[in-house]
Amino acid sequence: MSERHQVSLVADYIYKNQGNLLLLAVETNKLVSEVRYEQMGTDEPFPHIYGVITLDAVIAVHAFPPNLDGFFSLPEGLPK
Repeated sequence: MSERHQVSLVADYIYKNQGNLLLLAVETNKLVSEVRYEQMGTDEPFPHIYGVITLDAVIAVHAFPPNLDGFFSLPEGLPK
């Protein structure tokens, strides 16, 4: 999980140059599982879901290919 402004940073760090990825937009108030914000070696906490992500919490699915340089940019039409 990532907040919108964290998505590319995390994708670049973990998935650089990897294709066939999907980006799920999740409405956290529809989750039945706990969301915790935890420090992950940065100054900013990142959200983690402890449990299942129910299908009704997924409000959009986007193809998430890397750019030609292997890094990621947020796809067009991503909910705010």
